[in-house]
Amino acid sequence: MTGHAAEEPPPVYARIGGLHYLSIIVAAGFVELSVRNRLIRWGDAANNILTSETLFRAGV
Repeated sequence: MTGHAAEEPPPVYARIGGLHYLSIIVAAGFVELSVRNRLIRWGDAANNILTSETLFRAGV
């Protein structure tokens, strides 16, 4: 038997995973609320993407 502690994941890894998951949620909210509304408009989406390439890359 290897022991009981080897079977359970350390709480540190769970917290790191939770922080990464939270950062994904925040990034998705940023993209949906900020980037998408500025870039995608009727008629001239390609020009908006070309003029603000940095914002498009941040959204991707």
